[in-house]
Amino acid sequence: MNYTEVLISLLQACHATEPGYINIHIIPHSHDDVGWLKTVDQYYYGFKQNVQLAKVKDIIDTALDELEKNSDRRFIYVETAFLWKWWLENDEDRRQLMRDLINSGQLEIIGGAWSMNDEAATNYQSIIDQFTFALRQLNDSFGACGRPHVGWQIDPFGHSREMASIFAQLGYDGVFFARSDYQDRQRRYQTKDTEMIWQGSANLGMESIQQAIIAYLLLTEMCVTGTSSRLFAATFNNSYFPPEGFCFDSNCGGIPINDDPQSPLYNVDAKVTEFIAYIEEQASYMKTDHVLVTMGGDFHYQEAASWFVNLDKLIKYVNEWQTEGSKLHALYSTPSCYLKAVNDANIKWELKEDDFFPYAGDAHEYWTGYFTSRATSKYYERQGNNFLQVCKQLYALADVEDTYYEDLEKLQDIMGIYQHHDAITGTEKQNVCDDYNLMLYDGFQHCGKIVDRALNKISAGGDSTLSFSSCLLSNISQCDISESSSNFVVTVYNPLSQATSYYVRIPVQDGTYSVTDANGNEQIIQLVPLPDAIYNVPGRDSNATQEIVFQATDVPALGYYSYYVSSTKQERSYSNIISENATYIGNNYLQVILHETQGTVKSVIINGTELPLSQNFYYYEGWAGTNAGPDKRSSGAYIFRPVGSEATTVTGTATVKIYKGDVVEEVHQTFSDWISQVIRIYKTEKHIEFEWLVGPIPTEDGVGKEIISRFNTNLVNNETFYTDSNGREMIQRRVNYRPTWDYVVEEPVSGNYYPITSKIVIKDENKGLEMAVLNDRAQGGSSLRNGEVELMIHRRLLYDDGMGVAEPLREQAFGKGLVVRGKHWLLMGNITGGDGWSLASQERFLAQKKLLSPWVLLSNADNVAFTEWTNSHETQFSGLRQELPQNIKILTLEPWKDNSLLLRLEHILENEEDTNLSQPATVNLEALFTPFSISSIRETTLGGNQWLEDNTRLIWVDEEGNEQIIQLVPIPDAIYKVPGRDSNATQEILFQATDVPALGYHSYYVSSTRQERSYLNTVSENATSIGNNVILHETQGTVKSVINNGTELPLSQNFYYYEGWAGTNARTDDRSSGAYIFRSIGSEATMVSGIATVKIYKGDLVEEVHQTLSDWISQVIRVHRRLLCDDGMGVAEALQEEAFSRGLVARGKHWLLVGNITGSDGCSPSCQECKLAEKKLLSPCVLLSNAGNTPFTEWINSHETQFSGLRQELPQNVKILTLEPWKDTSLLLRLEHMLEKEEDTNLSQPATINLEALFAPFSISSIRETILGGNQWLEDNTRLIWVDEEGTASTTRQSKEDIPNVTLEPIEIRTFVIEIDRQKTHYTQL
Repeated sequence: MNYTEVLISLLQACHATEPGYINIHIIPHSHDDVGWLKTVDQYYYGFKQNVQLAKVKDIIDTALDELEKNSDRRFIYVETAFLWKWWLENDEDRRQLMRDLINSGQLEIIGGAWSMNDEAATNYQSIIDQFTFALRQLNDSFGACGRPHVGWQIDPFGHSREMASIFAQLGYDGVFFARSDYQDRQRRYQTKDTEMIWQGSANLGMESIQQAIIAYLLLTEMCVTGTSSRLFAATFNNSYFPPEGFCFDSNCGGIPINDDPQSPLYNVDAKVTEFIAYIEEQASYMKTDHVLVTMGGDFHYQEAASWFVNLDKLIKYVNEWQTEGSKLHALYSTPSCYLKAVNDANIKWELKEDDFFPYAGDAHEYWTGYFTSRATSKYYERQGNNFLQVCKQLYALADVEDTYYEDLEKLQDIMGIYQHHDAITGTEKQNVCDDYNLMLYDGFQHCGKIVDRALNKISAGGDSTLSFSSCLLSNISQCDISESSSNFVVTVYNPLSQATSYYVRIPVQDGTYSVTDANGNEQIIQLVPLPDAIYNVPGRDSNATQEIVFQATDVPALGYYSYYVSSTKQERSYSNIISENATYIGNNYLQVILHETQGTVKSVIINGTELPLSQNFYYYEGWAGTNAGPDKRSSGAYIFRPVGSEATTVTGTATVKIYKGDVVEEVHQTFSDWISQVIRIYKTEKHIEFEWLVGPIPTEDGVGKEIISRFNTNLVNNETFYTDSNGREMIQRRVNYRPTWDYVVEEPVSGNYYPITSKIVIKDENKGLEMAVLNDRAQGGSSLRNGEVELMIHRRLLYDDGMGVAEPLREQAFGKGLVVRGKHWLLMGNITGGDGWSLASQERFLAQKKLLSPWVLLSNADNVAFTEWTNSHETQFSGLRQELPQNIKILTLEPWKDNSLLLRLEHILENEEDTNLSQPATVNLEALFTPFSISSIRETTLGGNQWLEDNTRLIWVDEEGNEQIIQLVPIPDAIYKVPGRDSNATQEILFQATDVPALGYHSYYVSSTRQERSYLNTVSENATSIGNNVILHETQGTVKSVINNGTELPLSQNFYYYEGWAGTNARTDDRSSGAYIFRSIGSEATMVSGIATVKIYKGDLVEEVHQTLSDWISQVIRVHRRLLCDDGMGVAEALQEEAFSRGLVARGKHWLLVGNITGSDGCSPSCQECKLAEKKLLSPCVLLSNAGNTPFTEWINSHETQFSGLRQELPQNVKILTLEPWKDTSLLLRLEHMLEKEEDTNLSQPATINLEALFAPFSISSIRETILGGNQWLEDNTRLIWVDEEGTASTTRQSKEDIPNVTLEPIEIRTFVIEIDRQKTHYTQL
């Protein structure tokens, strides 16, 4: 079976729902954290039960046993990391039982990731990787039936838009989650919008191309295109646990259902009554007749029988109440079954376009602290991702032996675990964090073997005497090889898809050194002293006192350069210590100016223009409470709750040392004995590097502290800023604002903090300036005031926040408070950028360079002379024959199965970020790689677990008494044959409702009559024209030409079909054309028929050709006022859609305009097209009233038969876009100029309207203009100014002083709130 057949089979395994009933979908599940209060293994094997009763092995075992007993039962499982542990240690009989239960639909794999990942601190690359790793194991073990197609993110603390996009690109149909902001949740319950369609990307749609990620399996030239990023999203009521009183787990101690009527503890009626009351309340919040009930919780079902026995009873007795009139129907279900049932309801849903950050549980419980918690672990994870990509790439490029594959899986395993929502978040217990980091270190060691083997093969055919090692402690300027070797080789591997230059920093002892490339060229280097504070980092065991700094220039894409480093006794001048009164550092492009007395940053000079900029360190005092109530909430690992809204400056001054040389200029700042910083500007870079070192944070004063680095400028960003979503697309943020509800501010700082995974940006549109700060790990941040950006870099708190971890965030290392060292990179300048690159594109490329930084490997060469090294090793290598376009990167290159590789390409820019680089890009895959040739290519979904052509997803859907001239037109013959048509109609009345007033109506009285009337003439079949301008072929009956203003223009129209390929699907070249696949036999379509039988009807209103081309295709061509109306009908047999047991019949219209570009009657074709399009968009609405008991005279005497809402018509080029009730006695009015510039000589001119004299039913007492959304007075609105490449600057639109006589420019929309005084007008109803 193909996947579609499998999916249908699984959905058929869903228990039937009952129409007309509230269907209760019982979802048995267990939420098994991959580490939190216990380590991964402690959870799986059941160690430390005194900490938490949790043994995952028993959960899986007993759930399988109970499912086997009763085929009605269902269970879902989520965490593949645990499932895989179980799989590896069980025998084939138990494995087969699991397969059978999955194939039957009783056990469903949901989510499918290695762990249920966090969505704030994770990077999109790591998310995709951990899904890929898990989905491959599921595919290999269970086939298509084990393939998830629903996301299950029930515990992460907020939800990102990028995660929704990833689910959609994985081919999933929906996502379920529990946690959403309490204010948002209240609004959604009131409006029945707890379920919605989520637009996961502002760029990816059916027609967009930017920011696309495409996965290929390599065994042609391909164009990078986009895919739909929408999916269904359902929020729970902030809990994934059962309703109160219905937890039947051994962990709960709840009351079971006792159905023994002889027992004094019999409680069936009470339990069912209680459950029904809960369901009816939940149903009142839903749009459909389906209610999902989660039956499970943290590590539930360790004794699965206690759950299933009670659920069997609950379902049985709830359904038995139907005999008493109950309209509830309970059933075992899964998220997929629920999703299909809701989709079948075929209703429209609210569209969600932003994200669910920040998440608040109550007024003082903002889960924004974990954005920064355990800062060193967040950095370590980011390094793990960097090294994993290097490891996978080199494995693939060097064709490393299969025996090393388990080493790769070690790092993939822990990186998947590290994405867990209690790992990367820093919300686990300290011993669990230590275990994560130990596993990650072990993963580094295993993948290090692969990297060493790959470089050995590439550089020396596998016979190198050198070993290639990473300096994992370089973050504290410590490296054993460089410190202990007189000679060593530095290999710089570039995992990026374009050549790059990289500044290498290597810690060494006192002395002088030379760096030489393989050609004997000595490199320009600089020896920079280590910052004083580095020597005091607890646990640092190093003799290094300085760092060698040099630039590895143009390192090839997916390749490396190697350099030979030697200590030397020659005196060399590498750097100069500048006197302490120096006040700047810089290069030819930018400079940083310091305050002369304070030692802190004062300003920057960019291309000769000085811009104010300051930077300093502050701390928020963490709230210390009892957690007894919302107002007593402490700041902790999860929660950020500062005392007050102002941060305290650590100090206003810094002591400085300045170093300048040929490679880099640095300011070493010391702010206190626990905060220091180095500010760097490299000679060829256009950004500023801030490397800070913080800790141990002092808490002897009894105050927990949350440290921020804050940048201040004079940019006016109007409290608007932009943050990344998991390192990918940017999202606009506004202080004290939420896009989907009226936000009530309780915590002005933490309530405005957002996750910053990659960068935060502010813009001043009036100045045309932008500032971006990029980070080296996930952090929380905001722009709380104009011109300000702050990022939280470290936290040390004295109290737990009561969210479950039961430990204060008080990290230590080597017996002292934790020290954190990290980097920010600042770019600032004109929004338009320079050198043909916008500033946004420069930020993108820098972010990519930091995410996938060139990786430095060292080799001890004390026993390998320079000449021996150059003669025996390939000292440079590139894995690509040609670089990729600048806007494309290889996101993934990794070994797959047999001789295949998995390749992902990514377009890294968003729409309109750069004039040139935001355009589509084409890559020839066949000519891409150096070490191998490609024999076949096939595209997959994002996760690499399904061929793209096999993936299908559910579709969600976001107006007198004179007798009128009429014409009775016979209904086309084919209409009678439409399956399901139940009508006695044989003809249609056609008349023209003439001059229907603007914003008004005309009413007409229609009567059947016995009088003979002449409405139409049937023209002989040899007639060859209608309307004197549509000419038919005399013998064929099809269109031959049209006549426009006396000029005949050739025009033909007919119907064709492609013959669908009929195959067995056994091979790629035998794929059938089906509901999902379009595959034609040959490249030419077959004409349905070259001849049509015709009937022509002509009358006073319309002339029609009724064409019959076959027994399944017919058409009516109508001519009215020079318009051609195509009313096509046809059966779409390729999809085999049916209605009324017959193939589906489709009927629709096209409108065709043909003529001179200059038009006629004073209206150009563009003008005519615009008017016609508007008329079809806002077509007059026809309403019918049965007047069988109301004679004509009574009707006209008792009713106003016509009405206009306007005193005078608007100009032809202006329309009322919106007129709707607003607040109190006000209305919202939008006017639109419909034409573009130069579309029409006259009508593309400005138009003026007197608003005071416009409306009939009321007078206007006041008029005030707003922005387009009607939510802000126009005069209060300011926007950033953008400057194009020609130097033209945009401006903030100002309110015109033209009210009440308002003028609209071409294509302009203006919005007004008008206060009205209604006149006494009697309205009647028919």
